[in-house]
Amino acid sequence: MTNGKHAATEVPAAMNLDDCWKLVETAEKYEKHCQMLENCCYDRIELMTLHMVRKGILGDILHAEAGYLHDGRGILSLGDRGPWRCAWLAKCNGNLYPTHGLGPVAQCMNINRGDALDYVVSMSGPSRGMQAYAVEHFWPRIRRRRNGTSFKAM
Repeated sequence: MTNGKHAATEVPAAMNLDDCWKLVETAEKYEKHCQMLENCCYDRIELMTLHMVRKGILGDILHAEAGYLHDGRGILSLGDRGPWRCAWLAKCNGNLYPTHGLGPVAQCMNINRGDALDYVVSMSGPSRGMQAYAVEHFWPRIRRRRNGTSFKAM
């Protein structure tokens, strides 16, 4: 936007409320659009479901719950060498991508095409799978390192 271009971003567009306001203020200052895109609206299963909803195959959609399941255990071992979300997966307990589940549901229910959301509740549970994975895969390495065994010898 500062270069005179409209902008599009994937999630997360911002990590806190102050960053959200910076996006708004920049868009207003430079008179450019900033749109958050949601790629999960366009996967095969989501498009098939949307097509079925629009054809009436599933009847009237009156209630929906959404979630985004993404097994991040494999990238945990990458640490600083991995994508930005490695650090967030290691230190945060939260739903980093609430729109991944919400976007396709909003399309199916025509949200923001007449109806709008008043609020959204996003929840996550304890990271039991992540903890079990860490114990199984990382704890043996930590124990060996403490006993003087190098990582190369593993």
